[in-house]
Amino acid sequence: MSLGIRKGINNLSGISNSYNNIGNVYSFDEIKEFNPELALEYYQKATSIQLQTGQKSSLANTYHNISMIYRRKKNKFYCLETALEYSKLSFSICEEVNEKSVFSTSCSGLGGVYFDLNQYENSIYYFLKSYAINKIIKAEKDVNYSSIKHIRKNIGLG
Repeated sequence: MSLGIRKGINNLSGISNSYNNIGNVYSFDEIKEFNPELALEYYQKATSIQLQTGQKSSLANTYHNISMIYRRKKNKFYCLETALEYSKLSFSICEEVNEKSVFSTSCSGLGGVYFDLNQYENSIYYFLKSYAINKIIKAEKDVNYSSIKHIRKNIGLG
């Protein structure tokens, strides 16, 4: 369903999902439409609705997406401290709602930010937490094994 139709029937949940999806389109730096400013604009529209309607799992996912914008070095918004803030917001919501697939993504994102900050012990903790959740939900293919191996090497574990 398009954003216009969702707005026409005042489907707030659908509108926030559309905004998040549009943000995703602009957030991938591998495509020519990469525009982190527009991505953040649409993510902020999504979060305002998600906060208003109590869509906690969606809010956690959007906070994760915002964090990813701040983690990307190819844009003017690059700021690991801000990425960490949004990753922590995502993680805390995920702990509350216990939606496993979003929780796994949030843990992996938090592990990635800590990795970028060279905080390898924190990083491996969250990557392994993501791995454990993915094992439970049978999504082991989503585990970032190369980062886990790299971290273990950096902290002298292999």
